Amino acid sequence: SGVVDERVYKATAAQVVQRANRLGWENLSRCARALGFFAHLSTPAQQPPDAMAALARIWERLSAAADEKQGLKDYKHLTQVMQALVVVKTSDGPAARAIWASADAWDATLGWLRSATRAQSPHSENATLPSSRLHADIVQVLVDLGVPLKSEVPLASTGGVYHADALVGDQDDASKALVIEIDGPTHYVRAWNAQDDRYRWTRNAKTRVKRSVLRALGFRVVNVPFFDWARCPEPESRRKLLIDLLRSAGGVVQSAG
Repeated sequence: SGVVDERVYKATAAQVVQRANRLGWENLSRCARALGFFAHLSTPAQQPPDAMAALARIWERLSAAADEKQGLKDYKHLTQVMQALVVVKTSDGPAARAIWASADAWDATLGWLRSATRAQSPHSENATLPSSRLHADIVQVLVDLGVPLKSEVPLASTGGVYHADALVGDQDDASKALVIEIDGPTHYVRAWNAQDDRYRWTRNAKTRVKRSVLRALGFRVVNVPFFDWARCPEPESRRKLLIDLLRSAGGVVQSAG
């Protein structure tokens, strides 16, 4: 749901501190991902001291594996660790600042992880096929509007661990790029809203963290929720929805008319 459970946060951190050298990469990658999400969703005051120590232990394991060019062999584990690194690096508070003392070490380790991930990935690095019917429909309307986009683009500044559902502009210059995220039902949870006295769709933690990370890296981000798209059954209403969203992001649709 995106709410930080401090007990789970502390327990995860404590497990990594005590058992970092004995944990297999599967468990360590899960812990790394959880700690990354906690660091991004929590306030600095919520981050327990063990979180810094746990991230330091994970960093030590990664650095050693990078030096020896071994250890991480599974694509899923690689991407989880990379995601944790990127998430923590763009978060706030002592858990983030305590780890990245050396920019060179960060670049070297991320570079190794990126290469290993690319080698293990079951997907093409330049994949452009939409991942769902909703994605395909929205991309098609954007193309019809004349928006110069690329679909399913791996973002180099995240080590390729995050993809843009659609990208307008140059991904190498985040200040001039717009990421369009197409949020289907799996991006949400149903949460009770006491003010409205009913359930509402609320972005889940994974979706919130991704959006926060991309913005921290300098990208402008537009999300297209599935329920907004469903309220626009006619072609004209769909075009208007997308044009309004893109214009709200800062004049990216001049070419769309």
